[in-house]
Amino acid sequence: DGAINGGFQYGGGIEVMAYPAVGLEFTYLRLDSKAPMHYWDPNAVIAGEKYTEFDLAQNWLFLSFNKYVPVNAKIEPFGGFQFGMDILNVTNPDKNNKTGATKFAWGAKLGVNIWASEKVGIKLQASLLSAVQAVGGGVYFGTGGAGAGVSGFSTYYQVNFGGGLVFKLK
Repeated sequence: DGAINGGFQYGGGIEVMAYPAVGLEFTYLRLDSKAPMHYWDPNAVIAGEKYTEFDLAQNWLFLSFNKYVPVNAKIEPFGGFQFGMDILNVTNPDKNNKTGATKFAWGAKLGVNIWASEKVGIKLQASLLSAVQAVGGGVYFGTGGAGAGVSGFSTYYQVNFGGGLVFKLK
């Protein structure tokens, strides 16, 4: 039982405009945070519930599909969907145990570019990110035909509000 605390997230991206108002973007985000947890330790001298504030390093790698709606030469709202992976590294400072996991991740974002000039602007963005915790699937056959399905679930969602500089290289 626990949570992941907020923290400073940084990163960057590079985007290629596939069409005039459609972009394909590669994004890297990094978050270093703490994760206070209550957990059961069966290997302790006296087995039982323990409390530790774990160190968490999180690396998001995304491929994003962005759609832009230019209002005028200065204001450019956008929205996008992201698909990629979340690389998590966790350290228990009490025992110096380290472990990690890599999960499929997805995200959605909305924002606006505010252009100060033709080449330089400010990006303001809100996004929802999630790492998929489990995936399952099934195949069925019956008198009505056959089919297959795959589904995933997550109880981990991260909401981000951020901003930065944006440059047009063309």
